[in-house]
Amino acid sequence: MSGNHQAVQILKKLFNLEVMAVQIYRTQIGAMRDPGEKSMMVAAMENEEHHRETFRSLLRLRDVAPSPLYRFFWLVGQIIGRTTSLFGRKTVLRGDIAFEDKATREYTEFLKAENFTEDETVFIGEFLEDEKQHSANWRRLLG
Repeated sequence: MSGNHQAVQILKKLFNLEVMAVQIYRTQIGAMRDPGEKSMMVAAMENEEHHRETFRSLLRLRDVAPSPLYRFFWLVGQIIGRTTSLFGRKTVLRGDIAFEDKATREYTEFLKAENFTEDETVFIGEFLEDEKQHSANWRRLLG
């Protein structure tokens, strides 16, 4: 697999994962009763929306469309968000910690590919830090 092809595949995967993250948070917001916690969840969702749109733009710059699988990731995000919400705040937070920790591991691994443009590398590095912060926020709320 050429470096360019590998980078495109990773960007597509990251776009899909951000689609899923947005939907998870969007469907979980209602499970957060505390206004401050709800506000944090909205901010996390908006942050993930920014990531998603940045990856869409990066793919566009490479003249590549997102994978049609993003619809599947949208649905999975809905299912995860609704399912965790059924079990309440602690389950939402535990699920989000697990999801953000997985994102952190994947972003870290993807950065090792070294097939990205300088701008792509900067964005992925910044988004990695965002994912770490989300996980830390949910851990703090969980106690």
